Parts: sequence; structure tokens; C-alpha cells
Amino acid sequence: MSYPSLWHKTDFTTKIAASYFQRYNHLLKWKNYKENVLEVGCADGSITRDIIYPHIKDHTAKFLAVDKSEEMIEFAKQEEMIEFAKQDNRNLKIDYQVMDAMDPVQVERKKGQFDHIFSLLVAHWIPDNRKFVNGFRKMLKPNGQIFMTIMVDTPMQQTFYKHASTGSWSKYVPNENIFGEYTDNPAKYFRNLVTDIGFKVELCESEKRSEVIEEFPDFLKVILSFYKYLNRIPPHLQEAYFQDHLRSCYEQGTYLGGKDNLDMPYETMICVASKAA
Repeated sequence: MSYPSLWHKTDFTTKIAASYFQRYNHLLKWKNYKENVLEVGCADGSITRDIIYPHIKDHTAKFLAVDKSEEMIEFAKQEEMIEFAKQDNRNLKIDYQVMDAMDPVQVERKKGQFDHIFSLLVAHWIPDNRKFVNGFRKMLKPNGQIFMTIMVDTPMQQTFYKHASTGSWSKYVPNENIFGEYTDNPAKYFRNLVTDIGFKVELCESEKRSEVIEEFPDFLKVILSFYKYLNRIPPHLQEAYFQDHLRSCYEQGTYLGGKDNLDMPYETMICVASKAA
């Protein structure tokens, strides 16, 4: 089974995105014309299609959803074709494209084109959040708005840091950031960062939550597939590494048995901000 298919089976990120949209979509400021909207890091398109699109379709002339993974974009396009075939989704209009939002050349091509940019549960995968958000500022029109959710802390992140600093895996796991760093006060840190880049912050806050993830080993396999350092681990040791990572996550959460379900604690953050005119 491909990683997009495995990711598509999980509803963890979709639940988080849905909860934030229900609570904070009233902060979105729509103009008196149909807008151009961008989503950065759309993955398999589930959040794009099922969460973002229903909230914005009445305000949108163009909706572009991008991800740097060609495999994810291809999967999203195929899923959209399935959804489009359904009678109640005949007006579905989402343009999926491959794009790396950390590539300054690609960002420059889209300079000043968008009224809103959404990025849901993506920024924590970007060590340089300043560069990431500054790219959003460049792609936004004056008074354009960002709506971001960020995974500040998870058992997977804590396990990575443990493996990087101690034990037998430290020789394979790089002692460097592969995640965004948000300090002990993530909301204050990120508010200051976004303000310094040139945004007026309407909301920036973090909260600790927990969520039951069904078939957690499959979910973890998808998460680990994003770790670039895995190819440093010899093939004959990769299963042992996975099992060690799995045990560490179970120790940090509440194992529910059944289909290897885990009640996983985590901390998230939301930021809604507008670019200066």
C-alpha cells in the first residue's frame, strides 16, 4: 500500500483541521470579490476537499492546492475525480499542483497572487519557519490573510529528539532540527515571528489535546516516511528502529489495545494574521 493511501486512511489531521475551522473560520476576512486562495501542503487532498473547500467555495474564484510530493498530488487528483463524479460535488474546482514553498524561485513566480493562504499541520515539518512564513507574505496580496495550524509537540517529535541525543540510534539519527522549534511558549514565539515578518496577528494560541488514532503503527509508518534520515539506518535495522519508535510513542500515550489504537497527547497552535497593506 502506498504512503498516500495509508495517509488517506487516517483521519487524525482531518479531525484537527475540522475543529479549528469550526471554531475560528469567523476570523476569515473576505473581500467583496471572488478571491484567489492557496493551500500549502495539501498532502492527499482530504483536508483541502472536505474541510477547506466547503468553507471557502462561495468566496473563491481560484483555489490552488500545492504539495512538494508528486505522489501526494497525483493521489489528490485521482480522489478529486472520484468526488467530482458524485452528483453533489459536480462544482468541485480545485487545482492541484506540485510546488515546494521553500523554493524562492517557485515562491517568486506566485508573488502577490493570493488573497488567502491556508497551511494546516505543515509548518512543524519546516525547521526554518521564518523563511516559510515570509514566503507566504510574498505570495499574498496587500491585506491578504494566512490561516495556519501547527503541530507544536507530539510523541513522534519527542522520540526523534531522544534518538538523536542518546542511545544506539544516535549514530544514525542527525542531531539537528528536522522540525520547527517553538520554545516553551510557542504562541508568544510564533506571534513575535509573524509580526516581525510583517503581519498583523488576529489570533495566535496553542493548546494541549489528545486524540485516539486507530491502527497507530500504520499511522507511524507514514510519519516516519517523511524522515529523510531513515536511509542512514541499515536496512536490516530499520524494523528494529520502527519498533523502538513505536514503543516510545506508546509509553507517552495511552495504549487502547484492539486494533493497536493509541490515545495520543499532542500540542497544537493556530495563527490567523493579515499582511500589512
